[in-house]
Amino acid sequence: MRSSTRLDSALFQLTPTRISVQLLKVLEMRKKMLQKEQGMAFTRAVAVGFDVDHLPPLISFAECFGASCLMDACRRYKELWKRKHETGQWLEIEAAKACLTEQTSLP
Repeated sequence: MRSSTRLDSALFQLTPTRISVQLLKVLEMRKKMLQKEQGMAFTRAVAVGFDVDHLPPLISFAECFGASCLMDACRRYKELWKRKHETGQWLEIEAAKACLTEQTSLP
């Protein structure tokens, strides 16, 4: 009985302002996690040699053979690559790439 009273009082103390603040904190944390995941995916793509310099032949191939998913992926990657360079996030990716290179070269 006592714990339900505590729970009721805790729920009662949650005002709309507090709920909004907590929701904003959760959303901000989720945004940071998604950005980190995106950065990791981008880093892996760069590490395996998926480079922006190789995109024109891939896009040409996709256009010739009607591979709309490949064409879309290439265009999105190119946009992401541009954004990463404009915002300075490229430096983080280069550092991660260097770490991956070191790890794969170890015996």
